[in-house]
Amino acid sequence: MSNFENRLKALRKANKKTQSDMATLLNITLRQYQLYEAGQSSPPLNNLITLADFFNVSLDYLMGRSDDPSPPQVQPLKGTKRIYDVIARVKDLPDEHIEDITDTLDALVELHLKKLKTKQKVEIKGDNHE
Repeated sequence: MSNFENRLKALRKANKKTQSDMATLLNITLRQYQLYEAGQSSPPLNNLITLADFFNVSLDYLMGRSDDPSPPQVQPLKGTKRIYDVIARVKDLPDEHIEDITDTLDALVELHLKKLKTKQKVEIKGDNHE
């Protein structure tokens, strides 16, 4: 077993997460996640980033390239772990509820992105008139 599989399993257990929780987080099947921990399959880059962010470790540590688990200087947004925890709990809901939650979350993110974009445009216009 390589360092990646050992570290993935150790980090999951240290965070008191099940393999099913992790599969839900990554939006993959339980079997696919089990293959990651068994070293029989490698996650794509986007899943590696999600795992490193979730466990608050560097990609180098997760992949066994470093023994320093410290994440890079750019930290994930505050509250990101809470979002992942909420997502992991969604698996217990019926599919139609998951679809509703996904639609609602998507709409909220879009709303906030539009607000930020509008605010930035107003600030830029304000800077041009000075």
